[in-house]
Amino acid sequence: MPLPERDNHPTYPEANIPLEARIPEEHREQLGRHMATRILLDGFMPLKEPGSQFDDIRVSMESQIIEQSAAIDAILSSLDRSRVRSESDRRPIATLAFTGPTGVGKTEAARALASALQKDGAKLLRIDCSNYSNGHEVASLTGSPPGYVGRDQEALLSQKNIEGFGTVVVFDEIEKGSIDLNNLLLQITEYGELRLNNGEMTNFRDAILVFTSNLGAKEMSAQMSDSPIGFGTREPNTDKTALDKIALNAFEKHFPPELVNRIDKMVVFHPLSADGLAKVLAIKLNEANEQYENDFGVKISLSDATVEHLVGIAKKQPHFGARPMVRAFKDNIQTTFGRYVGTESLSDGTHIRVFHKNDFPDDYTLQHNQELIFATKPDDSIKKKVPQPSQALQLFTPPVYNHNMVPDPNDGVVASPDLDPVI
Repeated sequence: MPLPERDNHPTYPEANIPLEARIPEEHREQLGRHMATRILLDGFMPLKEPGSQFDDIRVSMESQIIEQSAAIDAILSSLDRSRVRSESDRRPIATLAFTGPTGVGKTEAARALASALQKDGAKLLRIDCSNYSNGHEVASLTGSPPGYVGRDQEALLSQKNIEGFGTVVVFDEIEKGSIDLNNLLLQITEYGELRLNNGEMTNFRDAILVFTSNLGAKEMSAQMSDSPIGFGTREPNTDKTALDKIALNAFEKHFPPELVNRIDKMVVFHPLSADGLAKVLAIKLNEANEQYENDFGVKISLSDATVEHLVGIAKKQPHFGARPMVRAFKDNIQTTFGRYVGTESLSDGTHIRVFHKNDFPDDYTLQHNQELIFATKPDDSIKKKVPQPSQALQLFTPPVYNHNMVPDPNDGVVASPDLDPVI
């Protein structure tokens, strides 16, 4: 009769002790390596971490969306999952919620994604939810029901507007929408389909839904502020985990659980640092220069002190993101440049350098007591784009039938040798 296995017998107290606890501590690490080797010897080998099939989209988005890597990661992850979806999965490619302060790139991220996927037929459809704060206004999304005004108008969420892989549908400032809008989104996020009032069905399977929200932005700003409360003082809290919790709690309190539960990923956008604001300014300047060089043969650059001045405008109002800086760029630089266009001061091949008054020595006399000063110098590398000749549209007068009219043997159309086309 075989003896019972000692370690498996319930009467032995050491049988209840975990295996690793029965092994001397100095041998545990060696045992772990041995067990790992045994697993590999069984024929299993670890895979190398693969790169995303959409890395080109990452590069494109990172050049436009500054310091918001979590949002880009969430977008790329949803695209990777779309490659292995079953045919029975009718839900959208992804339902993402972007929340956080204004002016930090939430809507811009959706725009950059649609631009990167444009080659696949993607489009961007932006729905401003402040226009749907009342229940009856939601009818424009699904089409007016029979007997109502606008019955003949196409629904905004028709299949024609949604088709194309990766089409991005942005519900901007979703917290301003009505309960009826939330109920409509429940249908789209759960089943990927929306029945319009004309009986047609819109399929969202190839679409990416993005909800943007400013919920929690005020609380995040207060958390990051060093302003005293009452008679006390407070250190600013810039911990991203704490800020994320504030924004997510505000979002979850505002919306019903069934809608929150249908969101694949909630991403909190954080305020931009000084370096991030400077990168946003560089993007805006490059976009402007592309037009200025092509249209006027002029290029603008900014001194370091000018960049610091514009970034400082945004840092004084952190709860507004980059928008104060962009407004200052338009007001102080683009407006001044517009006044110079067409004057003798600017000609093809001109480099404009925008200096700050701090760039000049104290004994330097400036003509105007201005914060920013424009200065120019010739630059042969800057050339106005030569307009390409376009095919002129030829307009012809109606034929006049008279005794000189003869048939044209080439095309059978009656032509008159006495009449010239009006171009």
